[in-house]
Amino acid sequence: VHMTNLTPRQEFSDIFVMTHSDKLYPPLFEYGKPAFDDLAALAQDGDTDELVWYYDGPYGEDHVYWVSEERGPIRPGESISFGIDASGSYDQLTLATSFIFSNDGFVAINGEEIYDGAEFWLWGIDAGVEANTQLCWTVQASGNQFPYQADCYNDRDANLNDNSILGVGYVHVHSGIHDLDGKADAKDFLSFSCDDLNANNFAEYFYEIGFDDDYLLRLDDDREFLDYLEDNDDLQRYPIVDLALDSGDFFAFCDELDDIINFANKARTFIEPYLFDFRTPMMKVELEC
Repeated sequence: VHMTNLTPRQEFSDIFVMTHSDKLYPPLFEYGKPAFDDLAALAQDGDTDELVWYYDGPYGEDHVYWVSEERGPIRPGESISFGIDASGSYDQLTLATSFIFSNDGFVAINGEEIYDGAEFWLWGIDAGVEANTQLCWTVQASGNQFPYQADCYNDRDANLNDNSILGVGYVHVHSGIHDLDGKADAKDFLSFSCDDLNANNFAEYFYEIGFDDDYLLRLDDDREFLDYLEDNDDLQRYPIVDLALDSGDFFAFCDELDDIINFANKARTFIEPYLFDFRTPMMKVELEC
């Protein structure tokens, strides 16, 4: 596998890699559906451990990997090469890496056929778990990883990587890095409040952000809804579910969402689009068998 960073300024984290059959379930992600916690860890923090732990059980350690560049993030124009085991029925490739000058952006191959000469051009994807506030203290990169001309290079809070400001709740095409002039602009990228969605209970809110569990969405009683979440391990892989369970009731949940959204107003320094924006494929992946 040969990967090349095509961007002028973005850098990429460690890489999660897996070979598998065409029966992989669940897939790494689905557009329009909430991202799991383990994908969120990669998209927000560059952490591959959760994905490796989750998929290692059913697929075995010979087919689940993480790849790291010794010098740190994969820089613009740089390439990295590594080998994978595609023997037997393990003829499908899944991989993902996050771009560090973003809140929860990543690129991925989501179960594609392995063959000699295959090429993949990877576009930016948004995990939807964190708001795209583009604030220095909410992106994965630390202060000394920013170019010296970036405002975040000297921002005292740039090392925090605060992931508490929730996003829209589902995986979607990344919209790029935007020119945000202040708090009012950033608010457009925050998670939906209960009022935004006209939601009166958990079932209505979770339906509006893309959940499709039929039994769950029929539970108009909030206590029954939370009990069902508590008993369902698969659903507990979603960050928004963790927030609902921690809140304990719908009104507290809505208040917590409002607090998270308002918390974003404490900052003033944003990452600059002229340095970090993209409008084309971000990564090229080539296979040689």
